[in-house]
Amino acid sequence: MTIASQSGLHSCFKRYQIELPGAGTVTPKSTTETDSFWQRTLQRLHDAKVPATCTCPGSGAKRLDCFVRNGRYYIRRAPKSGPEHFHDCIYHSSNPKDSGIQGYDDGVIIESDGRFSVRLEVSLSQAKADEGEVRSALPTPSTTRPNKRSAMTLLGLLHFLWEASRLHTWHSTFAGKRTGTVLSYVLRSASKTIVCNKKNLDRVLVLLTPNDSAKSLYPCILQNREVLEYAIRTKGRVLVMLELPPEYASAEFLSYRDHGVNIYLPPESTRKVQARIEGHARAIAGTLSETTTAFPLRRMVIGIGSPSMSGKQFSISIASFAAMLTTAQYIPVESSYEWVVADRLIYQQRYFCKPMRYDSENEVFPDFILLDTARVQVPMEVFGMATESYLARKAEKTAYYQAHFGVSHHWLWDATRDRVPPPLPPMRPRL
Repeated sequence: MTIASQSGLHSCFKRYQIELPGAGTVTPKSTTETDSFWQRTLQRLHDAKVPATCTCPGSGAKRLDCFVRNGRYYIRRAPKSGPEHFHDCIYHSSNPKDSGIQGYDDGVIIESDGRFSVRLEVSLSQAKADEGEVRSALPTPSTTRPNKRSAMTLLGLLHFLWEASRLHTWHSTFAGKRTGTVLSYVLRSASKTIVCNKKNLDRVLVLLTPNDSAKSLYPCILQNREVLEYAIRTKGRVLVMLELPPEYASAEFLSYRDHGVNIYLPPESTRKVQARIEGHARAIAGTLSETTTAFPLRRMVIGIGSPSMSGKQFSISIASFAAMLTTAQYIPVESSYEWVVADRLIYQQRYFCKPMRYDSENEVFPDFILLDTARVQVPMEVFGMATESYLARKAEKTAYYQAHFGVSHHWLWDATRDRVPPPLPPMRPRL
């Protein structure tokens, strides 16, 4: 089930009725799935080994499967069926063709029984890390999918977590709800559905994202402590996700006193991240739209490292990390022009998603996808450079959009020619 739908964060995502073979149409229960009648219904479905069907207005079979785990029955979308569901359905997931997921080999992400198995290029074992890791994600090309990446980097995992939590989507009903507390909740919940290199992600993930109150901070501290103690006991490594504080410059040391955790970052990487952030900040200052909501850049980081403990204080020495820039609402952006587009979309209360790049290099997909027009989806693209190689890429993308969406059914902004973005496509009438 889509993790984000389990919190108050994403109230626009719906639970459509489910068609059960021989039982008619039923309304799904809450994600706790403790109702005895609902459990008996799911057990009959599981024993009969027949799929159910979601009634959302998507396209395709929209198959739902029932499975049992720890004595309880659950219903999940069938593997690879997420794009068949309507974009406001809790079972929806983005089409791999609309993001950088298409750049991976078939075995990098495997979906089964509501969980995802991910092949990371970094090792979660300290012993294997000491032996030396394979840094390249492009070994011998796949015979079935040439030139595809055979493993996911840390940046790819950060993007995958964002998409699994549906934090890459924005709707006007989310305004004021994307707090640090909710961010921690949906990311932790999403991590429980992901297995990395045969290890449950929630058992190796330390979340140091902001929390809004002591009440919400306490369970996060306990979860982080369990992860760190387990890693030290088993001589494993941990994945650390954090938001760099606004006052962060190029420090190699960060202290999270509430969590009792000190973070040591590699100096060369921190300088590169700070240079990138400052470059984007300067560019944004020069391209602010008239409708700006004046929000800053957030800097989300995921790293891998080895923990140690002295007294009650944990220390994590980060071996490598990846960074992602987002708006204040945690929508990822990769350029100052994307920031301007996201700003305008949020200000005008539009419904849209940001396709995640993952580790892709040459794949074609939109910068944003608008979800509230008369058409189901309208791709949005920003062109911000005029170099020879970039112009060739621009021609390739323009041809792709015209072939797949028609000449007038996509939105383009050539920022090298027009300082202000063109008007957005109108919203479909609300019923």
